[in-house]
Amino acid sequence: KRKYPGVIRQTLCVSNATGLGMIDLKKQLMEIAINNKFIVNIPETWISLHEYIKAEIIPELHYIPWAVYTQWCAECGLLCSETVAKATQFLHNMGYIMHFNTPKLTDIVILDPQWFSDIMANIVTFTHDFGKQTGKLNKLEIQQILKRYTDAEQTTIVELLLRFEIIHLLDVSEGLYLVPFLLPEPVPSSQLASLWPPRTSSSTSDELLRIYQFRFIPAGLIGRLMAETLCIEGVQGKLFWKRGAVITHT
Repeated sequence: KRKYPGVIRQTLCVSNATGLGMIDLKKQLMEIAINNKFIVNIPETWISLHEYIKAEIIPELHYIPWAVYTQWCAECGLLCSETVAKATQFLHNMGYIMHFNTPKLTDIVILDPQWFSDIMANIVTFTHDFGKQTGKLNKLEIQQILKRYTDAEQTTIVELLLRFEIIHLLDVSEGLYLVPFLLPEPVPSSQLASLWPPRTSSSTSDELLRIYQFRFIPAGLIGRLMAETLCIEGVQGKLFWKRGAVITHT
């Protein structure tokens, strides 16, 4: 609060488990919304879409293709792409659905955000020891983690995790995946030295070194950078840890 006086005005303690502090939180949010004129009129078509989605959801239906979703929108009176986009962003912001307008994710609408959150929690968790030392999971380990789901559901879940860049495929033949959130914190010094020996006075090869300094790096940025880099043709990952990696390009 002292560091960001213009941003953090008050700290409230709440508990999702017991509900402690929720009444005060709602009261503060309502006061902020009223004082800053955040309250807006919501079009009836947006409300109709929300009600339509709730009526269509069944236990096995967790997500739908964008094409199906736009058909639902049309039935609720949302006929042009601009109004569909605004209604979708509103429902996403309210936590009713999940949709991301990015190339890998734009054709999927998740109808049950809690379902997907539970899946991510199953992968990125302290309740199992898979991948804790290497940040990697093989196909059998993923099947064990997702054993509560059917084979068909597991296939779908892995595809979604890949799209959301929670995991990244390292080796197709071995079914090996990188999970940046599970990477160990310490730098693996001995392995790093073997892959990239320290320069000495007798070294004859040239090295190009670039150093980028940032005052702040958002959580998860390094993991996303690793995943995106590994998508480049010819790039192979040799060693990974929480804040770095050794890669080669051929």
